[in-house]
Amino acid sequence: MIQQYAFKDGGRDINAKGSFFRYESASEGSGVTDIRLRIDGTDVGVYAPGDAIELPTSARRWEIIAASSGCIGLVKIGEGRITSTKLMGVVQTVDGGRARSLADRAFAVYGYKAQVASQNPFVQLFNPAGSKKVAVVNGISLGANATQTAHIRTGNVAVAGSHLSAGVSKRNGNASVVGVRVASNASFTWVGGTDAMAIFLTAGKTEQHKPTEPWIVTPGNGLVLVGSNQASDLGASFEWFEEDE
Repeated sequence: MIQQYAFKDGGRDINAKGSFFRYESASEGSGVTDIRLRIDGTDVGVYAPGDAIELPTSARRWEIIAASSGCIGLVKIGEGRITSTKLMGVVQTVDGGRARSLADRAFAVYGYKAQVASQNPFVQLFNPAGSKKVAVVNGISLGANATQTAHIRTGNVAVAGSHLSAGVSKRNGNASVVGVRVASNASFTWVGGTDAMAIFLTAGKTEQHKPTEPWIVTPGNGLVLVGSNQASDLGASFEWFEEDE
């Protein structure tokens, strides 16, 4: 029987009987996903995602040591052998996301600002200073009750006068230090920052923003959406995963 195990924070010691090991998939911000493997105390070398080893007899202790403390991944251990004809790129994309969710590093949160007369709506994903986490934003869903343009701005000023609603883990609902803030202000450039993109919104419809490359939000910085129309609402859901700074 083959069992699947997740690892994070530099590796994991696994006590499991098996003669087969395969490094399924991994994710790490800078692409360093190699691991060193020790089986029953014996060093058997460095492995990359997709590598496997089959032993002549069963072992009971598997020590995974990641080259990067920010690496999270999935391995399979057990009796027998697994083969697959799936394309490696597809496996890495799907299993990498699953590994992040299993490792409690994938999050989502929704923020909504109701309309206020003569003011623009602001919805901001903010990473507090000192969090020691980097938020890698890979998706935003947004909508409004009026046709307008939502501007995406980056900067280091938190939307004032609003509570930080913590992100929710995609595993068990645990809270993240990163969260969403909402507010409104008569000045479109209220929180400053750099105007990076604009997304056209049709009234009453949800738009999906899946960036070609993810947005990176480091501690003390935020990603803010600003509605171009005053006296309109704005709602947005953010999806991201976190890596150690």
